Amino acid sequence: METLLYESEQFRFLYSCLYDALEIVDWRNGDIRDKDVAQWYIEETIKELKALGYPGTRRIAKELEK
Repeated sequence: METLLYESEQFRFLYSCLYDALEIVDWRNGDIRDKDVAQWYIEETIKELKALGYPGTRRIAKELEK
């Protein structure tokens, strides 16, 4: 049960990271996001999604890689 709660928490965090990575304008300071930084952020999020044990997160990661 504890593992499931941890993974659920991680998924919510990674979802917010993905949402943030897809933003063109940084909401914190109004700057246009650098494409390379955004790409890195997305790649790291996908890597972490793959590491979670739930099969659904791996499917999501696979779809994001396309």
